[in-house]
Amino acid sequence: MKVTTGTFDQTGRRLITSGADGTVKIWNFSNGSILNELLSAEKKEKVDSEITSLISIFDPEGKKVKTALFMAVGWDKKLHIWEDPSKNDENKGDEAEDE
Repeated sequence: MKVTTGTFDQTGRRLITSGADGTVKIWNFSNGSILNELLSAEKKEKVDSEITSLISIFDPEGKKVKTALFMAVGWDKKLHIWEDPSKNDENKGDEAEDE
């Protein structure tokens, strides 16, 4: 997989990457293990085309936005939005829940 873009989550402990094949993965930055793969909401599989931009959105104080989001766009001209699978639970450390 060719990595096209990446971003860190709000804690800086997880790296979210996207690839030329439409994959979006969450990695434990400390040990390099894959924690989760984010799937298309429409088809429940990887995004159809190359992701060209990826961003993590969160409210550090948790007042306006309770759940962190990951947003991506690509050559399919669609905006893909995922809630952070960890549900912003700081007690989970680097673990993410499977959906």
